[in-house]
Amino acid sequence: MKGRPQLSGYEALAAPVRVQFALVVAVFRLPIAEAVQAPEVARTLDSLGRGASRAALRHIMSEARAAGLIAGRPTDLAEQFAALLWRDLMIIYCSVC
Repeated sequence: MKGRPQLSGYEALAAPVRVQFALVVAVFRLPIAEAVQAPEVARTLDSLGRGASRAALRHIMSEARAAGLIAGRPTDLAEQFAALLWRDLMIIYCSVC
């Protein structure tokens, strides 16, 4: 395209991801900003976002446990793994959510 720099290698692969990330962040900001006025939107966002990813993690942990790769309750393991991903980020509880 005219007027746009040519990207190669990593930059060519990363550019669409950056655009998608920016769109996802924008989509999530609106319901978060409106959580007090529209708590049902915040709950829906939570169930579709964090709820879906936690369900997927529980499934992965269940499969790993069934294969004998890990021991423990899949729900606990999924929560511990998610906590490792968050590391030292502060998670603030939302009483509206």
